[in-house]
Amino acid sequence: MFTAAASGMRSPAWPIDCDVRGHSGKQEKKGRPLRKPLHASLVTCCLRAALALVAIAFAPLAQAVDTSCIPVTSAYVENPRFGNIADTELYQITKLAAMRFQLFFGRCITIDPPRTLDISAVFDQFTPELKKLANGLILDPPTSASIAELSHLMAAALKKEPSTLAEQIAYVNHSGAFRVPPDTSVDDLATRLVRYQLAEMEVFKSTPLRDGKAVIDGTPYNQFMYWVLLPKTRLKDDLYLTNQPIVSMELGSPSIHSALRGGISNGVTSPCAHCDHGTASIVSLYAIYATDAAVRKIRTEAAYSSAERRLFAADIIAHELGHQMFQLGHPFGIDACVMDPVEVLNFRERSKGLKAHACGEDRSPALKPGAAGFPPGIAVPYTLPK
Repeated sequence: MFTAAASGMRSPAWPIDCDVRGHSGKQEKKGRPLRKPLHASLVTCCLRAALALVAIAFAPLAQAVDTSCIPVTSAYVENPRFGNIADTELYQITKLAAMRFQLFFGRCITIDPPRTLDISAVFDQFTPELKKLANGLILDPPTSASIAELSHLMAAALKKEPSTLAEQIAYVNHSGAFRVPPDTSVDDLATRLVRYQLAEMEVFKSTPLRDGKAVIDGTPYNQFMYWVLLPKTRLKDDLYLTNQPIVSMELGSPSIHSALRGGISNGVTSPCAHCDHGTASIVSLYAIYATDAAVRKIRTEAAYSSAERRLFAADIIAHELGHQMFQLGHPFGIDACVMDPVEVLNFRERSKGLKAHACGEDRSPALKPGAAGFPPGIAVPYTLPK
């Protein structure tokens, strides 16, 4: 049975009570009013009923909010060196990610089951021009001059963040990676972050996997800049999942949270002119699913259960789609909001603290739609419910 109350619609202000009992046209008994002819009562009743239904149907439009389900296409980019994530697992991850996205942002989203792509075939999509652009920004090996330049770029990136320096310092100290005094300057913080990232990255260059090669093996697959530029290839999915670790140092996009993880990026969202939402998101599942010695030196939490891995992956996806769909930034230190980046690789601690609807724009300038700082030509594709 359908009722206005059950559907969330307002009931009409007047009752619909159609008395269509006819009469012979004679006057009623004394003291009672004359009844209208049968046809007049029917017309009046039908008109009132029609107006009531119109009122019910259009009542929600007074508070017009886009509640359509956001469609997302996806792909899984696999590197055989880092094990296989089964199709059924990927399907469960994306389904859970859609549920978590709705919990955090109040918007429905549907994610297509990921199609599997081989990583070598994906990197074959890079044109010589894109490869030149990516390679020109990679610091491998770093020099004293490039480290100084990166420190300068890190300081500029910290200043550009909508979060305050105090919030950034609190984020670093809470992570446990290292501690800085509250009166630390932005330049000093930037230098410390760069040097910490350099030291932590060594584990990925020296710790071998089962095939005898280190995580960083001389291919460009680990390079952040290639993944940043992936949406500029002919591929046009909205979301890319991968088991490939994205761990590197480059001049392009230094970030406080990546530095604290030794250069590991869990995800990135980049402009994509030919994509439906104007950007595309990449999520690396390596730090959650891998069990090699290199990642375990940084990820200090106890082993994850299968259900935990799916939950942590879903929350990272929801974070990146928050960038993509609403262009939200990073509200450093607001632990309950999914847009606060994971501190180091503390996925369990992070997911336990997340709350529904904790990313209101009144909580931080970083949570205002458009705060992510994409180029001006890329409009915010969707609105957040109030």
